[in-house]
Formats: sequence, structure tokens, C-alpha cells
Amino acid sequence: MEYIQLGAKSGDKTFSMRHGGAANLEAVLDWVYVNLKRPSNIFVAGVDAGALASPVVAARMARHYPRASVVQLGDGAGAYGGDSIPTMMSIWGANDYLKHDPTYRSLDSADFTFQRLYVAASKSSPRIRFAEVNAAEDATQLAFVASLGVKASSLAKPLGANLTELRDHTSWFRSYTMPGKGHTILRSNALYTTKVDGTAFVDWLAALINGESVETVGAKLVR
Repeated sequence: MEYIQLGAKSGDKTFSMRHGGAANLEAVLDWVYVNLKRPSNIFVAGVDAGALASPVVAARMARHYPRASVVQLGDGAGAYGGDSIPTMMSIWGANDYLKHDPTYRSLDSADFTFQRLYVAASKSSPRIRFAEVNAAEDATQLAFVASLGVKASSLAKPLGANLTELRDHTSWFRSYTMPGKGHTILRSNALYTTKVDGTAFVDWLAALINGESVETVGAKLVR
């Protein structure tokens, strides 16, 4: 795919990038299915852009392992939306890939949103526990939201709207929202130190994975 690098010293430049995400995912899943025959617990986590595809992978896992407990967590990608997303997904080839997945075959590519990946996965596999973790003013997400054509001076509004949609349209969804502008937590030492409303993230995460009772944390930050 060709991209334009804006603002280079000698003017705007084009560069090529090969996207192999789907092929990489299929290779990983092939290995998993051969080497893990009967897992009892499955945790699917995605960080940054990987968070967007995590409900798709969770649905695949739930379908392949019908007796397993499946938990999904998206880290740092909860605020994205906008009219440009269907076109972007088509250009990347994501729509063509999803058409081969029975969970998403009927998804309207012209009206695509990332929240609908969760909703469709929840309908096909209602036993999946879905979750997201975000910073309420994540500076990286806010920049990408602007690039998608969404005018927002604060991330709280689009993030809060998306989280509300997921709570209203999935069978089971929880979220953990932190204050601040940081981007993602699973690969950060903040995983062990973050606490919101008296709930440590590491404890919340452990309870989520282990199938214990867990509630939404930090909702007041995005109201």
C-alpha cells in the first residue's frame, strides 16, 4: 500500500508498506490449534491497533474451543470512530477478510464501526467476557481520532460514547478507564501501579481473566 509522508524536508514523499496482519494471524492460529487441543481458559489481548482485532480473534477462539472460557481485553483503542472508517477498512482489505468469517459475514461494510466487531462476536459467542482499558485523555488516541475526521477537544466524549454502546449491545462487557494522557498499559510498569476508585488494575485484570466478579471502573471519567 502507498502512503504519503507529509512535511518531509524535500516535500511530501510516498512510501510503500506491506500489510501482512491477516496472514500472520492465520499462521499463529494454525500453530495454536495444532499445539493446544483442549485449553480450559483463553485470554485474548490486543494492544494499540491490535486491540481493534482482538474481539475477532476471541470469537474465532470461542468457536474453535466451544468448552473453553474465553476472555478478551482491548488496550488503548476504545475511542475510534468516524465516517472514514469504512473506507479505511476497505482499503486495508479488512472487509474482504471478515467476509470469510461466519461471525462477520453479514456485517455491513458500508456502515462499519469497531464496536460492531464486539457486538457481532457477542451474538455469536455470548459466553465471551469482553473488556477494554483506556486512559480518559490518551494523547495518541486523540491524535488518531482527529486524523479520522472527528473533531474532539477531549477524548472523553467519543470514548464514553463507544463504551456506552458496548455496554448496551453486548451480553457481557466491562471497562477500566484511567485518568491521564498515557497510551496503553499492558506493556507498561503502570500495569502494577495504577489504581482508580480504589481498584488496582492488576487485581481487576486478574479477576477478569479468572472469571471472577468484576465491575466497570472509572466510568465517571468519560461521562
